[in-house]
Amino acid sequence: MKKIFFIALLSYFLVLFQKDFFHFSILGYIPFLVLVSVIFFSVFENKRIVNSSRKLGDGEWASIFGGFFSDIFSSNVIGYRILILLFISLFIKFILKRYGMLPSSKQKKLF
Repeated sequence: MKKIFFIALLSYFLVLFQKDFFHFSILGYIPFLVLVSVIFFSVFENKRIVNSSRKLGDGEWASIFGGFFSDIFSSNVIGYRILILLFISLFIKFILKRYGMLPSSKQKKLF
């Protein structure tokens, strides 16, 4: 529960920071900080949670909160960015589950 609250608060501040202070572009593109956090939470979440019966992981929560706050602060339809970020998070989970997870510090070392 604390982690979900932290993800919601982080998503809110990332969207607020991006909408208010990010008025510059890098190579012609404005970085989407919420997308970076969704990718981070999807890749580096606890591997036991992915394989358990828990319905939503950290990446999904980050995509829901980040998309919601992004939609609230923009003039688009609410739910547009939630669906896109949720699809990206689920796609990353599918790729990692199918082709292998990233190594973590809790796994046994080979040598």
